[in-house]
Amino acid sequence: KKLQFCLQVGMLRFTTLRQFSSASSDLFSSLVLVSFNVLAPCYKINSTSRKLESSNKKEYIKRNYNILNHLIGHVDPELSKNENETQKTDLPINADIFCLQEFWFNRSIKDLYNSAFNSRGYNGCFLQRSGTKQDGIAVYYNKKKLELEDRESLLSDYVGNRVALLLKFRIRNLKKPTHFLLVATHLTFPHYGASVLRVRQIQTIMRSLKKYIERCNLKGIQVILCGDLNSPHDGVDQVTEYLSKRSKFNSTYVQIHGKEPGKSQLINRPTDINHNNKVVHI
Repeated sequence: KKLQFCLQVGMLRFTTLRQFSSASSDLFSSLVLVSFNVLAPCYKINSTSRKLESSNKKEYIKRNYNILNHLIGHVDPELSKNENETQKTDLPINADIFCLQEFWFNRSIKDLYNSAFNSRGYNGCFLQRSGTKQDGIAVYYNKKKLELEDRESLLSDYVGNRVALLLKFRIRNLKKPTHFLLVATHLTFPHYGASVLRVRQIQTIMRSLKKYIERCNLKGIQVILCGDLNSPHDGVDQVTEYLSKRSKFNSTYVQIHGKEPGKSQLINRPTDINHNNKVVHI
């Protein structure tokens, strides 16, 4: 049976995909994936100066070092020395895959992340948004555990300048060759009725995914969809409805906890609450 998973993960919350059925036990018995929106400095506004964070290199470098510190325990001795502070890792996550949204395609940021992840045995895949957009998707994977066999873009440029990156992986060191597909995306924020655009985006992704599976003769392959869906937690959302009912995806958070997280569960996890104080699916 084909099993598909819609992964919902925050900076301080991660999910280990484990044996939801005998068909997926080999694949997901020890696979850990983290999805996180790092908030591109070209969009982030400093609450005090009201200027874009991208105008202050020291500020955006420090924040991104802190992000890496949380994710993989990356510490910058010079930063700690200059700031007269010691950075400690709150929750280093030994994940197999890190999917990052709003990854800024600035040379200093890309070099920073590549240096941190490469030194810990990860390779990276990137897909920048079209037009003049400066951000996109970055996926880092453990090269000792996973072998990247193929990659493809699933979302056309005209659909809101958004992207979806498909990666085909083989899990190393298993008796039986085991493959799966990872689809990483970041859907449009639903400003002023943009929910219709979000639906178009997810429909385009699903159609492209289906065509890829048919073209490559991968019927029955396991699929993981992850990223920032910008779906409101309260009320009915067309995107999550489409994924769960039409495309037969399951939320791993629901699989493990029985329900989606409420706002009270996310109060110390601001990345799961948008700027309108709404809990969103990421």
